[in-house]
Amino acid sequence: MVGGGWPEAGQPHTKEDYHEFSAALTEPGRVTRALGIRMAYNPHLDCFIETREHLDAVMERVDTNVVGLFIDPAHLQIKGSDPVNAVRAYIGHIDHMHFKDVQGDQDDVECIEGHARYRSSCELGAGRVDFRGLTDVLLEAGYCGYVVIELDATRKTRLLRKAARRAPPLSGTFSGSNWSRTRRTNSIGTSNMAEIIYDQVSKIFDDGNHAANRLSLHVRDGEFMLLVGPSGCGKTPALRMLAGLENMTEGRITIGNQAFNDVKAGERDLAMVFQNPCPVSASYRLKRYCFQLAYAEASQAGNS
Repeated sequence: MVGGGWPEAGQPHTKEDYHEFSAALTEPGRVTRALGIRMAYNPHLDCFIETREHLDAVMERVDTNVVGLFIDPAHLQIKGSDPVNAVRAYIGHIDHMHFKDVQGDQDDVECIEGHARYRSSCELGAGRVDFRGLTDVLLEAGYCGYVVIELDATRKTRLLRKAARRAPPLSGTFSGSNWSRTRRTNSIGTSNMAEIIYDQVSKIFDDGNHAANRLSLHVRDGEFMLLVGPSGCGKTPALRMLAGLENMTEGRITIGNQAFNDVKAGERDLAMVFQNPCPVSASYRLKRYCFQLAYAEASQAGNS
């Protein structure tokens, strides 16, 4: 999970903000724990938690029995925090790690603004992050969670730079692997998941840009799938078309053998988690989520 509110640069956080944020973070953590999933929060640039100070304030208040951490050292480094000390302090609560580096002197790194902060990443070991120190802390603690090796940009290979700038749209035919086929069922014994098929789906924006070009994708019932590709290749538009937030230019998307081309977003019974922070308070969003859950439960009870 990432986001959760405005960055402090726009409006300084208060104690009440931290209490509200922590309470709102704990609630979905309890829900996911009941489903057998541990939720981890990712302190991120341009979000509510950006610095070690922000992180300390939240960790003092949040229920760490249900909420873990997902640490990206480059984001902490850019904001002037020491990622090694942060990881050492909260190693017992960290479930996921990103290994990403950022280049430039620390004073220069902290002065970078806007999108340039994301483009300042570099090959591991070529920047400011102390990966030897991070690795020592993880090994000493016997860390056995995930570590994602991440490279947002490189200046060493011209071919990779061109590929990042001119990423082709998602195209071709894909079929999910059999790596994970665990099926979950609800209280009445039916599947909570459904087969999803993209059939020759294309998305062409008004400016002629192809976000997806005849994409065919098969996600089986109960399967866990990752959609991976460089920035600009069409991952987000593909998901938005599935959720009904973006109209497709051609092709067909079926969910559970039902065509969803003309089904409104609110009628698709899908959930989507957005990475970008939303311009509303955490408590307001929580109330909206709870209302929808209560409405769905009441509707189901009425039908039965």
